[in-house]
Amino acid sequence: MALNYKTKDGSAPQGKPRVYLTGHPKDLPACLDDITDDIFQSQNCAVYYRTDPQTDEEAKNSFYELEQMQLIVIPVTSRFLLEDNQARRLEFPYAMKHHIPVLPLMQEPGLEETFNRICGNLQVLDRHQQDTTALPYEKKLSQYLGSVLIDDDMAEKIRAAFDAYIFLSYRKKDRRYAQQVMHLIHSDPKLYGIAIWYDEFLTPGEDFNAAIEAALEKSQLFTLVVTPNIVESGNYVMTTEYPKAREAGKPILPVELLSTDRGQLDACYQNLPPCASVSEKDAFHETLLKTIRKTALQMRDSSPEHLYFMGLAYLNGIDVEVSRDRALALLTAASNFGLPEAVETLVSVYKHGNGVPADPLTALHFQERLCVLRRKRFEETADEIDCQDLIFALCDLGDDQLNAGQTVSATKTYLELYDICRGQADRLPDYPNVTAQNLTECCTRLGDVLRAEGRLDDAVICFEQALTHCRKLCEQSEEVYARMLSAKLCRSLGLTFQKLKKTDQAKCYFTQYLKEVSDLDRQLSNRQTGLLLADSCDCVGGLCADTGDLSGAETSYEYGLKLRIQIHQHNPSDPAACYNLAASYENLAFVSFAKKDFDTAIRYYNESLDNLFLYWEETHTLQAGLDLADCYRTLAEVYLQTGNHEEALDNCREGLDIDQELFKRYKTDTAKNRLALDHRLLEDIQALCRRDNAT
Repeated sequence: MALNYKTKDGSAPQGKPRVYLTGHPKDLPACLDDITDDIFQSQNCAVYYRTDPQTDEEAKNSFYELEQMQLIVIPVTSRFLLEDNQARRLEFPYAMKHHIPVLPLMQEPGLEETFNRICGNLQVLDRHQQDTTALPYEKKLSQYLGSVLIDDDMAEKIRAAFDAYIFLSYRKKDRRYAQQVMHLIHSDPKLYGIAIWYDEFLTPGEDFNAAIEAALEKSQLFTLVVTPNIVESGNYVMTTEYPKAREAGKPILPVELLSTDRGQLDACYQNLPPCASVSEKDAFHETLLKTIRKTALQMRDSSPEHLYFMGLAYLNGIDVEVSRDRALALLTAASNFGLPEAVETLVSVYKHGNGVPADPLTALHFQERLCVLRRKRFEETADEIDCQDLIFALCDLGDDQLNAGQTVSATKTYLELYDICRGQADRLPDYPNVTAQNLTECCTRLGDVLRAEGRLDDAVICFEQALTHCRKLCEQSEEVYARMLSAKLCRSLGLTFQKLKKTDQAKCYFTQYLKEVSDLDRQLSNRQTGLLLADSCDCVGGLCADTGDLSGAETSYEYGLKLRIQIHQHNPSDPAACYNLAASYENLAFVSFAKKDFDTAIRYYNESLDNLFLYWEETHTLQAGLDLADCYRTLAEVYLQTGNHEEALDNCREGLDIDQELFKRYKTDTAKNRLALDHRLLEDIQALCRRDNAT
């Protein structure tokens, strides 16, 4: 059954990196445009998808198409996880078994635990993340796609590295025989560098004429897959492809896969040469080599660079069939020669499970080796481009060590990184933007590690140095990125000083955070800056609450609420806006409760409930349910303080109903543990109600 496709500019999909978008069939129409638009922001690829339902047998028969994909993207929803669908039941397990990279895109909050239980621990990107200080979703997606897919420039370098091109002609009903010929050609190591053009996938309404003419012009050999199907009258091979090859004067090599009447062949295909037989493998390879050598662009030796480009070709299906085993062998051979680019690719292969099981520790091993090679090259050349390559490699190494829990090693790596960046600054007297940015990000990373280790005083030193370098970057550049980074560093310093119980310093940096995001919001006035501004109000309010300044906390929280109301009014259909409003109301409810103003606390908690309920009704996700149940439970505890046990009982029951629904639907340990807490609280309140009735 044919695949549909979308491309960035509406062009033909041939030659582009292949991405397969799949999921629950009811989810795809709603998210197709958003996901493809996000992908096309950074990649010129072809995104394939299906609109018509398949039987299980048809789905299994299309697994070869799945193997030819460089990436499989899955929108993760409740339906995908909890309802029967072929994407989860057939395609996802097949992709994991054959080590095809899978990128889950979270479409609903709160599904992480359920996803991990059903699908395992995969990297997941969340377009609707609530953390305004985290790396933006678009940036994470761009980085991931860049590490898995090949860009246009690299694809052209790969194509230029092939020794020759073969045009493979076959009837569509003979696809499996065409695949057999491709495998046979590339089973000889001497023919790894031969590219094969074939009409990758059947796409509805596609006109192949222009693509075929271009491919024939580029090819040095026309190979014809011979079966009885090619002598059926009126087929495209007979009427178009073979005549065009003859007209272009291309050498022709017919390959007989099934016994076919020679008389019929001669009648249908004028001057057809004798057929080669796939049953005689050595003879076939020898015939092919002799033909290719006469017209080849070049027959290269196995240099590290050539091995590397061929490895990328087979990994990404650039003018050859995807063969991840062959790609791994070629890339490993290139890396053994010490080619940094090959080692870098192997890092990505093991990190994302591309042709091998995902293995973070092996990826880390290759990243360490990459740093050794980058360091050696920089020491030899003293070139600033090589210095920047080393900086990037060390950044990734430190991050990978941190993700592996190797904080001591990560600290050592970030310290080396700082020394190199500092040396770069000393060599470049005009202190260019790239140096300031390198020093900023280096010190920020080191500060994050030290704070996570509890070394708060050392973390402060690193964050302050990062802020100094960042402000130099801001002086030289008006880029929003630099100013946003400065604001977030003020936030990091405020939170660190807050942990150190140094209130004055924390207040100073939170105030700077508030000022900087206020300036950004006046300039940009978008949702991101508005959310950051509200977050800065929460930071100031939280510090005031910690120090007993409830009036100051209330003022800050009220301003944050005002901002979130404006964001909600600007886009009332956005469920996340209701969620953010609920958080502001809960902050104010907390302050009122601390002031023992129970009536106001109850009013604010009810406002929070209203917004959480809207969010729950719109998304019906696990996180929405958890937050709604928590709010009911907290409100029950407020009513207990007022002595209104009946209202406390009603709210406790509402929370229990939500938690029961969550446990029934998601079956998570979190939901199970919450039910136990709900029942204990319910029993306590019921006991109080019985006592009230008795008196």
